[in-house]
Amino acid sequence: MSNNSGAWSSNVKFEDGQLTVAGLKASDLAREFGTPAFIMDEDDFKARASAFRNAMENNFESSLVYYASKAFTCKQVARWINELGLGIDVATGGELEVALSVNFPVERIEVHGNNKSLAEIDRAVEVSVGVIVIDSIQEIARVAAAAKKYGRTQSVMIRLNPGVEAHTLEAIATAHTDVKFGLSISSGVAWDAVLEIAKHQELELRGVHAHIGSQIFNMDGHRLTITRLLDFMARYRDEFNRELPDVDFGGGFGIVYTSDDSPIAIEDAVSQIKTAVVEGCAARNLKIPHVSIEPGRSIVGPTMFTLYEVG
Repeated sequence: MSNNSGAWSSNVKFEDGQLTVAGLKASDLAREFGTPAFIMDEDDFKARASAFRNAMENNFESSLVYYASKAFTCKQVARWINELGLGIDVATGGELEVALSVNFPVERIEVHGNNKSLAEIDRAVEVSVGVIVIDSIQEIARVAAAAKKYGRTQSVMIRLNPGVEAHTLEAIATAHTDVKFGLSISSGVAWDAVLEIAKHQELELRGVHAHIGSQIFNMDGHRLTITRLLDFMARYRDEFNRELPDVDFGGGFGIVYTSDDSPIAIEDAVSQIKTAVVEGCAARNLKIPHVSIEPGRSIVGPTMFTLYEVG
């Protein structure tokens, strides 16, 4: 029978008591590669990544989908992402080196993470990554120093903490006011970061970023996040007499683990983002910015599984 649960790759079937993926029997895969064996469905991975890219391109004049490589990365995955024209979001030095090892275009690399080491910052600036997401006040001087060392201007974004309830498990919610991720809008520290960045000619503030959590099954949190980020961008416009050109709304789109999980369709999620952005920009007299999102688990999660031999 066909796989209809949504928890598996679209190419997984169960026939005559046997699991097959893309026409290959699990027993044959186990025999060839041994067990445990980690299996990924390339066609399904590419289809999911392409669905996000196409949805964004259909809804926004200027957009980019970053694959959140923390979900899973290896050289071949980085190659697939590049072939599809997506960007890649890296949160560690190791993830950055995986991307660089396959000649991933540096202008489509976003460096993220709330605990970047000095060496990771230095390496990111050295290779001229497209953007570094600032996650603390302390990072500003560190990125500026690296940019000065290499004689270049580094594009940065600020990760904002919008103080939003993401309607997910408490352990994987990342946008409450009292969490360690991002710079709080309500406390004023986010605006302090804007003023601090402005002191460094080696830094170019491109925009704002937020990621409110994981395993999110409705868009309420994203819509509220968009409202608060656009308010922040309007304040920046009013005080600096220029508009920030970029905004990144993160990812966190849920996938099926149990029968109770009901993911929102990719096209519906992006359409709701578009509506909130278009209406929000119109209300604040802002130009529609270059919009990015960062799906990871929702691309790779259902495409992979591990074979174990029991008995």
